[in-house]
Amino acid sequence: MEILNEIPAKKTKRLTSVVWNHFERVRKADAQYAVCVHCKKKLSGSSNSGTTHLRNHLLRCLKRSNYDVSQILSAKRKRKETSQSPLRQSNLGLTTTYEEGKVKDEILSPIPLKFDQELKKEESNQTINLGSVKFDQERSRLDLARMIMLHGYPLAMVDHVGFKIFVKNLQPMFEVNNNGAIELDCMTIYSKEKQKVYEAIHHLHGRINLAVDMWGSPESSEYICLTANYIDEDWRLQKKMLNFISLDPSHTDDILSEVIIKSLTDWAIDRKLFSMTFDDCSAYEVMVFRIKDWLSQNRPLLKNGDLFDVRCVTHLLKSIVQEVMEACRDVTHKIRESVRHVKCSKQYSENLMRLLNK
Repeated sequence: MEILNEIPAKKTKRLTSVVWNHFERVRKADAQYAVCVHCKKKLSGSSNSGTTHLRNHLLRCLKRSNYDVSQILSAKRKRKETSQSPLRQSNLGLTTTYEEGKVKDEILSPIPLKFDQELKKEESNQTINLGSVKFDQERSRLDLARMIMLHGYPLAMVDHVGFKIFVKNLQPMFEVNNNGAIELDCMTIYSKEKQKVYEAIHHLHGRINLAVDMWGSPESSEYICLTANYIDEDWRLQKKMLNFISLDPSHTDDILSEVIIKSLTDWAIDRKLFSMTFDDCSAYEVMVFRIKDWLSQNRPLLKNGDLFDVRCVTHLLKSIVQEVMEACRDVTHKIRESVRHVKCSKQYSENLMRLLNK
């Protein structure tokens, strides 16, 4: 209903709650109302009604987008904890045992400090959750792109009806872009992250080891992955993936060496390179020779390149195990056939157990 001839109510009692910074108290006849200064909604303003419903309205008020309500919640907790602290101290006093002096010290000094720490922690949590109440379309769009990249979600998920309904109910102001715009956002994030890695490597005073790994997919697609390993200024091991390149089956060692050389020049790490680690022990001899020859033309390698070519220990051990298994193939085949022959008959199994027990 409309309230005519509203006049500000006389403050017979000092309004101490911070919620009154967002409400105007008016009176009509014998009734008092609290009018929101943001959306002009009228709520009960009687002293008997309290301020809980006013705080709840501020949390839901859509037009109150530039105000921080964390101070309202923290003020409420502060009053609640202040009112509970005497009771808590009295309870601690009732549990006094033979160390009465120690209990008194605990009541006088640690309790206020504990309350202060918990209050600061709760206030910081409220600041994180409710402090930034102003909606930011740009930030939310980039957060969606990061989520898709982080968890490997398909770009088409932004076109799903269920996802759009969920987003609209969660934040009606957020406009979901199509998968083409999300792809551009992903590329924007990638460019920024790539620039950060480039600057970190560029300002590095030490040298870099480049690991070269070959990957294969069930669809017979091949990839080459280049990973930089180095020690940063804080003496921590860093591992940064520089390139993940799709290879054509017709690529030869010459083309592979050109791909790696191009990656070195793009990242400007040809003069910072200490060594390169290859997964295969023999397949890339020609490629390694070409890369070493190209690098030595610009700058001499350390120890004349004796330390440049490093083989992957994991792949080396894997190759040794495979060779041993290949040599023992006939023996393992006979053992498996023997076990299969014994298990095919209950009588054979009993005879074998009888022979083993003798």
